[in-house]
Amino acid sequence: MTTPNADDGGLRVNWATVVRAALSGLVIIIPIVIFTEILDANVDNFSSSRWVFLPFVLILFAYAAAGYAGGRLAPWAPYTHGILASLGSFLTWLLFRVVERLVRGAHIGFGPRAVMTNAMFAAGLGLFGAAIAGRAPELLREDRDPPPEPA
Repeated sequence: MTTPNADDGGLRVNWATVVRAALSGLVIIIPIVIFTEILDANVDNFSSSRWVFLPFVLILFAYAAAGYAGGRLAPWAPYTHGILASLGSFLTWLLFRVVERLVRGAHIGFGPRAVMTNAMFAAGLGLFGAAIAGRAPELLREDRDPPPEPA
């Protein structure tokens, strides 16, 4: 594994990797948002129904998936790339969501508190996904030592 170092001796963020990993999260988020819009159009009082829980959990999974992709694509700094990838997915989704609502003339429907809360969810789950990506090769390695026998 090569470690790209910055000129000052620190680690360098590979932005192409962050973008690729963020796109992997968006590939999951976009169908979820379409599914949510279909449910919103067909379910009476969707925001108060139990259906709203399913898209929420799936989007949380998408943040973790983006973090996993960031961690796998940048093994020299998996946590940094995982967090940035999941935040990139969230911010791109947020940008499209705001523009879409402004174009339709609809109320945005969320405020700064909701944005910060979702950003923290994205960062935390991106870190979680990157941690899994960092442990996955170690857990899947065939030549690892077997677990100790119970006494």
